[in-house]
Amino acid sequence: MRSFDFQKFCEEDDNRQREWEALPEAEKERQRRALAGWADRIEAENEALELQVRMERGEIVD
Repeated sequence: MRSFDFQKFCEEDDNRQREWEALPEAEKERQRRALAGWADRIEAENEALELQVRMERGEIVD
């Protein structure tokens, strides 16, 4: 099993932060919108699954 290298994690995180800060604002906004779209889809899928489970349990009747 691999051990967690906290120092390496911090270095990689610092590198990602620098890369993010170096991006033009338009690219940052594009990435934010893309992530928001993914979040919306995941939330909708989660709600549909919750509804399906509740229907299977008989908590909701058509």
